[in-house]
Amino acid sequence: MTHRNQPPHVPYYVKGLALGVPIFLAAIHFWTWVLFAPTTVRAGRVDFRQSYAAAYMLRTGHQKELYDYFAQKKAQDAVVSPALVPLPFVAPAYEALLLEPLSFFKFRTAYCLFVFVNVLGVGTCFLVLRRWMTSIAQVYWWLPVALFIGFLPLAAAMVQGQDSVCLTLALAIAYLFTASNKNFLAGIVLGLALFKFSIVIPIVLLFVIWQRWRFLAGFFLSCSVVALTCVAATGAAAQKQYVYLILSLASLHHAPVPLALYPVQWNLMANLHGLISGCLHRWLSDQWVAQLAMLASVLMLAWVAHRGRRVKDTSVLLLIAIPAAILVSHHTYIHDLSPLVIPIIVSLNHFLPNEALPAKSSLQVRGATIMFVAPVVFCYVSQDFWIVSLAILAFLYSLLRADFNQFGDPETKLAWSVARSA
Repeated sequence: MTHRNQPPHVPYYVKGLALGVPIFLAAIHFWTWVLFAPTTVRAGRVDFRQSYAAAYMLRTGHQKELYDYFAQKKAQDAVVSPALVPLPFVAPAYEALLLEPLSFFKFRTAYCLFVFVNVLGVGTCFLVLRRWMTSIAQVYWWLPVALFIGFLPLAAAMVQGQDSVCLTLALAIAYLFTASNKNFLAGIVLGLALFKFSIVIPIVLLFVIWQRWRFLAGFFLSCSVVALTCVAATGAAAQKQYVYLILSLASLHHAPVPLALYPVQWNLMANLHGLISGCLHRWLSDQWVAQLAMLASVLMLAWVAHRGRRVKDTSVLLLIAIPAAILVSHHTYIHDLSPLVIPIIVSLNHFLPNEALPAKSSLQVRGATIMFVAPVVFCYVSQDFWIVSLAILAFLYSLLRADFNQFGDPETKLAWSVARSA
């Protein structure tokens, strides 16, 4: 019999995968910065282009034109670089307000500063989730850091100057609060992340069905502050234009301006719409694909809501809601998958001990591992990135099948299990 204080047995395949996969993905991250980033930043072909120009418009008194197609094109051509069409700024106005200090700098300098902000965000996210990495660290002490560095959606978000890192940090803090039974504070933090409302709103909808009222009270409080800030920043008329723009992007309203006609590349989206489009676009019209995607999204939320009703822990519900929200989100590019690092880390940490038990394996560990590796598809068949939605579905299924009674403080409930001798 093995002494209980002896270091846990780590299966050889776990060590092999941990040694190879994160390092390989981190190398992809490195060569992206070396080969891709300098050229695209000099040309202004990064997503930060739209946010920077929007912040500049607010600072220079063009706030009422924030969602005007021609005004956006003029601003982007003037302060970033000329382009045939602008990258549409479709985030709430308060995001541009937060980025306004960066508009005092030239585009490249502002981009570098925002990359630094994102690096701080990833580092803070790591510190917030550190208590859920104890089992992972017992494989290799450096493995938790390698998982963050090697998760390609986070890398893509930083290269593009996207706000997905900020969303990931907000969700990590919200998870920390829910794990500490501070659901009201968790809701407040999530409300501040409405700059990614296409992911936040499905999460909130699930929490409404699950009747987590303290969480929702905090969310609607901060949501109200965000809404008032947007109106104060741009005026009521611009916010009305923004609402029509969002409805038209969701095919719920006719397109009032050319900005709403910006082409959407469903083959690059790892969500249900991208999956259905990738599988059926040769046989069905775009309208039929959109209707099927809407129906699939409703059924997905209903399924997740039903399965989640048996779960009592709010933090576990948040882990489930994140991949579900990403699947039903209207836009889900590679950088939008960044928040998945939270359920991946927590799921690996909680269920990795099962791999040390004979004749027992963990569906959750396999689901999390597949989800961690799946975004590498972008490096080889980027035009078919919708395939990654299958990995998200598998990961979500593994979470819904988990024994949620085992979720808790990893230091007390889920320490490494020592393999028993025959």
